[in-house]
Amino acid sequence: MSKLVSIETPVVESESIILRPLQQEIARYLFSISSPKVWAYMFGKIKSEIEMEKHVSKNIQLRNQIKALPFVVFKDTYEITGTISIYEINQSISCVK
Repeated sequence: MSKLVSIETPVVESESIILRPLQQEIARYLFSISSPKVWAYMFGKIKSEIEMEKHVSKNIQLRNQIKALPFVVFKDTYEITGTISIYEINQSISCVK
């Protein structure tokens, strides 16, 4: 069976947002725009730039293991607004017949 997802994550664009593959270099900026209110609803809380760097690194590792697809979310103005990820990728399931 061929793999459904490759490590080369695509860029996804619409009229209002752009999703680009998450990169380690963006961690510092993500922390700078992070709000404690957002983390109140998450399982883990990121309280420092170092924790954000670890969080980004973990998500990149999951992508490399083909277990997740983490993206950086840009507005159509190319302003970064956050991240989004697809988790729990199961490549043993095939939709192709």
